[in-house]
Amino acid sequence: LEFFFKELFKNLNIKKGDNVVVHSNLFTFGFKSSKLPKIIIQKLKSAVGSRGTIVMPLYTFEEDVSQLYDKKKIYKNKYTSLLSKVFFREKKIIRSNCPIHSHIGIGKKSNILHKSNPSNTYGKKSDFELMKKNDFKLILLGCTAIEGATYFHHVEAMQNVNYGKWISFKRKIIIDKKIKNININFFEKKKIKHDLNRAMQLISKKSKTYISIQNKFSKSSIINIKELDTITILQLKKNPKFLIKNAK
Repeated sequence: LEFFFKELFKNLNIKKGDNVVVHSNLFTFGFKSSKLPKIIIQKLKSAVGSRGTIVMPLYTFEEDVSQLYDKKKIYKNKYTSLLSKVFFREKKIIRSNCPIHSHIGIGKKSNILHKSNPSNTYGKKSDFELMKKNDFKLILLGCTAIEGATYFHHVEAMQNVNYGKWISFKRKIIIDKKIKNININFFEKKKIKHDLNRAMQLISKKSKTYISIQNKFSKSSIINIKELDTITILQLKKNPKFLIKNAK
């Protein structure tokens, strides 16, 4: 297992000093070892080195809006990966204050998660924008774009696509051991079906940084977020329904 993931990260061209955000589905690798998450985290740390950064999602968007958000807790969410749950136990883990799209991280640039605006799920000073500005790479580890490329939804919000609108609602969160009421800015989409896998496939053909490696039941891929952002915006300008299923 250790050799497998060492080689995988090498083949994905992950280098010392890289900043990566990792979405995952470990079941697609077909391994049954209980040590799998820890081995992956260990090999990721080794791949990016002491100058690199590892970030993972720990979202809470299915929670009752009346609940208090405490970033020291994991809230029940069927989309939270096993890898993120294990990663959350890491020493010196940092978590952003956004009660919807929060991220956890360790490493040199993980402090951006303290700098993001907790009110913004997407958009200005959100976790997503700061990851783009700090040259992060998106890793879909054993998962597809529809499972892990949440960044697409940030682009939709920034481009203010016509099948969505900005809404605002209140949430209670704990910041610096104090309970605060904040307004959350969220980009809500109409009942449409996304086709992010098709979008990523098209983007992969235009990308200079995209790499994909097949595993037992799925694949793992990587792409530079700045490039993903640029290509997606260009495609949306050509076709505003680029990310939607059955779009012509």
